[in-house]
Amino acid sequence: MREQQHAENGEIVAAMIEGEATVKIFRRDEEKKQLWLLPANSAYLPIPADDVDILGKVVTVLRSIYGRSGRRRSRVPPLVSALPRR
Repeated sequence: MREQQHAENGEIVAAMIEGEATVKIFRRDEEKKQLWLLPANSAYLPIPADDVDILGKVVTVLRSIYGRSGRRRSRVPPLVSALPRR
Protein backbone atom coordinates (compact mmCIF):
# COMPACT_ATOMS: atom_id res chain seq x y z
CA MET A 1 0.00 0.00 0.00
CA ARG A 2 1.21 3.48 -0.80
CA GLU A 3 0.27 5.89 1.97
CA GLN A 4 -1.75 8.81 0.63
CA GLN A 5 -4.92 10.60 1.65
CA HIS A 6 -6.55 11.04 -1.76
CA ALA A 7 -7.74 8.63 -4.44
CA GLU A 8 -8.94 8.69 -8.04
CA ASN A 9 -12.02 6.95 -9.43
CA GLY A 10 -11.61 3.19 -9.65
CA GLU A 11 -8.52 2.94 -7.44
CA ILE A 12 -8.41 0.29 -4.73
CA VAL A 13 -7.90 1.97 -1.37
CA ALA A 14 -7.43 1.10 2.27
CA ALA A 15 -9.80 3.22 4.33
CA MET A 16 -10.71 3.71 7.98
CA ILE A 17 -14.44 3.64 8.76
CA GLU A 18 -15.59 4.12 12.36
CA GLY A 19 -12.29 2.77 13.69
CA GLU A 20 -12.13 -0.25 11.36
CA ALA A 21 -9.91 -0.65 8.30
CA THR A 22 -11.24 -1.97 5.02
CA VAL A 23 -10.10 -2.34 1.40
CA LYS A 24 -12.56 -1.15 -1.23
CA ILE A 25 -12.83 0.43 -4.69
CA PHE A 26 -13.07 4.22 -4.51
CA ARG A 27 -15.79 5.87 -6.61
CA ARG A 28 -16.64 9.57 -6.98
CA ASP A 29 -20.10 10.36 -8.36
CA GLU A 30 -19.49 13.75 -10.00
CA GLU A 31 -23.16 14.24 -10.83
CA LYS A 32 -24.44 13.82 -7.26
CA LYS A 33 -21.22 15.04 -5.60
CA GLN A 34 -20.97 11.85 -3.52
CA LEU A 35 -18.07 9.56 -2.61
CA TRP A 36 -18.46 5.78 -2.33
CA LEU A 37 -16.43 2.75 -1.31
CA LEU A 38 -17.50 -0.20 -3.43
CA PRO A 39 -17.00 -3.82 -2.33
CA ALA A 40 -15.66 -6.40 -4.79
CA ASN A 41 -18.13 -8.90 -3.31
CA SER A 42 -21.69 -8.25 -4.55
CA ALA A 43 -23.10 -9.67 -1.28
CA TYR A 44 -22.09 -6.38 0.41
CA LEU A 45 -23.51 -2.90 -0.12
CA PRO A 46 -21.56 0.21 -1.18
CA ILE A 47 -20.48 2.45 1.70
CA PRO A 48 -20.92 6.24 1.57
CA ALA A 49 -17.39 7.63 1.88
CA ASP A 50 -18.03 11.23 2.89
CA ASP A 51 -16.75 10.64 6.47
CA VAL A 52 -14.04 8.09 5.65
CA ASP A 53 -10.30 8.50 6.09
CA ILE A 54 -8.31 7.22 3.09
CA LEU A 55 -5.18 5.53 4.45
CA GLY A 56 -3.59 4.72 1.12
CA LYS A 57 -3.79 3.22 -2.33
CA VAL A 58 -3.32 -0.50 -2.91
CA VAL A 59 -0.46 -0.92 -5.37
CA THR A 60 0.36 -4.64 -5.01
CA VAL A 61 -1.65 -7.74 -4.13
CA LEU A 62 0.10 -10.92 -3.04
CA ARG A 63 -1.75 -14.20 -2.86
CA SER A 64 -0.64 -17.34 -1.14
CA ILE A 65 0.00 -20.45 -3.22
CA TYR A 66 -1.05 -22.48 -0.18
CA GLY A 67 -4.66 -23.31 0.63
CA ARG A 68 -6.24 -23.29 4.07
CA SER A 69 -5.02 -26.84 4.68
CA GLY A 70 -1.42 -25.67 4.39
CA ARG A 71 -0.86 -27.79 1.28
CA ARG A 72 0.19 -26.22 -1.98
CA ARG A 73 -2.70 -25.59 -4.35
CA SER A 74 -2.70 -27.71 -7.48
CA ARG A 75 -3.14 -24.72 -9.79
CA VAL A 76 -0.22 -22.31 -10.00
CA PRO A 77 -1.33 -18.65 -10.09
CA PRO A 78 -0.87 -16.97 -13.51
CA LEU A 79 1.80 -14.55 -12.27
CA VAL A 80 4.00 -17.36 -10.99
CA SER A 81 3.56 -19.50 -14.10
CA ALA A 82 4.48 -16.50 -16.30
CA LEU A 83 7.83 -15.98 -14.58
CA PRO A 84 10.87 -17.15 -16.57
CA ARG A 85 12.41 -20.39 -15.34
CA ARG A 86 16.11 -20.52 -14.55
